[in-house]
Amino acid sequence: MNGFKGRGTGFLPMPPRERRALVGLVLFSTAAFLPVFGRIELGGVAVFGWFMAALLVGSPLVLLALLRAERMAKRRGSR
Repeated sequence: MNGFKGRGTGFLPMPPRERRALVGLVLFSTAAFLPVFGRIELGGVAVFGWFMAALLVGSPLVLLALLRAERMAKRRGSR
């Protein structure tokens, strides 16, 4: 069925590790946009700015870590 699950359990199949990473990034993004973090400053920069910088750098790092783990698992499975 072209990648779709027919059992109604989800739109597209997603490994648990990727699901946890996605939920973590969404929760971090939600927390970063809370109004309280716009008023607090750390090093002369609003905490909101620090969170956005962490998200900008952290999101690709999480993706790369997941891709590397998947590649390593495939290599172990092919031996």
